[in-house]
Amino acid sequence: MPELKCNVHTCVHNKNYLCDLDAIEVAGSSAQTSRETSCASFVEKKGDNYSNSMREASPMSNVTCHARECQYNRDCNCHAGKISVGGNNACRSEETECATFEKEK
Repeated sequence: MPELKCNVHTCVHNKNYLCDLDAIEVAGSSAQTSRETSCASFVEKKGDNYSNSMREASPMSNVTCHARECQYNRDCNCHAGKISVGGNNACRSEETECATFEKEK
């Protein structure tokens, strides 16, 4: 289970750079670069809406990864020690990315 840092301040699940979800999903099955990935779990924060999750935000999160060519992807699970999700001003999941993605060598 990787340590997750979320830099997507516009996501309803972001709580001081941590995620309040038990697990997130990284999309981008044919990604060759981090920009071709995205956080499929992203939900835009609008006005005063907040996540209705009762879970505390945690630095650890299960990460389902669909980026087949990422060196950290093993059987659709992320095995990086730490990951960072980027997309500070995102309004849609496609505007986010797994900044830790590294193409398999």
